[in-house]
Amino acid sequence: MLRTDKKAGFIAEGAWFWKAYRFQAAQIAAARPLRPRVLRDLERVQRAQPVELIEAQGRRWWWFRDSFYWEDERLTAQDVLARLDAAWSREGHRVYLRFGHAF
Repeated sequence: MLRTDKKAGFIAEGAWFWKAYRFQAAQIAAARPLRPRVLRDLERVQRAQPVELIEAQGRRWWWFRDSFYWEDERLTAQDVLARLDAAWSREGHRVYLRFGHAF
């Protein structure tokens, strides 16, 4: 099951030249923080394809289109993309049926 994690995100650590960002989801945090340049690169990539961030306690966290997701089925990036596209397509269809147009 692929689920949205609204509490997950990147936490800033350090200052100035030593600033880094660590992914955190509830009580789970990435072992190593990311430098600002790496985070910017991942941010660009996640706009087009799911990015796997960490795996812990039998779950994987993904970053895609500015949202974070977790799953426990060992999905690939293509699986995550297919499931989210299908979910968004169904949601768009519901909006169309209810309001007569999609937003």
